[in-house]
Amino acid sequence: TKFEKNGETWVRFSIKNRQDIEATIERKIVRKARIKRKDREPEERLVILLGVCMGTRYREVEVNLVDRADFNYPMLIGRNFMIGHVLVDPELKYTCEPTCVGVPIP
Repeated sequence: TKFEKNGETWVRFSIKNRQDIEATIERKIVRKARIKRKDREPEERLVILLGVCMGTRYREVEVNLVDRADFNYPMLIGRNFMIGHVLVDPELKYTCEPTCVGVPIP
């Protein structure tokens, strides 16, 4: 849901984790992105800054928003987040819990 806050456009959305715990997040919209889709028309999506903790790595990254309720994964982590920080073994999954220390909470 888009809304105005201090003269800026923000968005409010809810997510659930693997344990089915729901959280509502509010973030300022930083831009709109045009997303190319295979065999379909491009789609315009809102982009926000979101802090992501993977293992001990914390970074703020741009995230485009789309309803992923019918997908296997609630969020995709792209190579821009991982490059130079993460080594991927495609045979493994859920190998570590997030343990970022001193992460700013808005």
